[in-house]
Amino acid sequence: MSKVELYDGFASTAKTLASGRRVELMDVLAQGERSVEDLADVGGLAVANCSQHLQVLRRAGLVTARRDGNRVVYRLASDRVVDLLDLVREVSFDCSPAVREAAEAYLGGPVESVSRQELVARLSTGEIVVVDVRPAHEFEAG
Repeated sequence: MSKVELYDGFASTAKTLASGRRVELMDVLAQGERSVEDLADVGGLAVANCSQHLQVLRRAGLVTARRDGNRVVYRLASDRVVDLLDLVREVSFDCSPAVREAAEAYLGGPVESVSRQELVARLSTGEIVVVDVRPAHEFEAG
């Protein structure tokens, strides 16, 4: 493999993230596996459109799929994909005031990105309290 092929491979993975819809689908999948229909509903997409986005993610190796009866269920390919999403979020907040402003407008206040390690440290000192308000299916997925 040449250096050009290597960097083209990196760029191909990055290009997969060039769609906000795909990033949103991955963010939902970070909470646990979901069917195409569930993902389409959460993302406000037509099932066919959602399926196309998922195929792009699958070809890039970022998600995997399995059959469950008549349904196809997707999940992130590994915990490293969650790490990638976290890093994209952090870099976006750090480097793009527009992204930070959009997040604050959407979430209704200032946004602070906290790593898992920092969250655990703050919990152990009693600085914060975490209240899990996820739907039951997300909680059960871990």
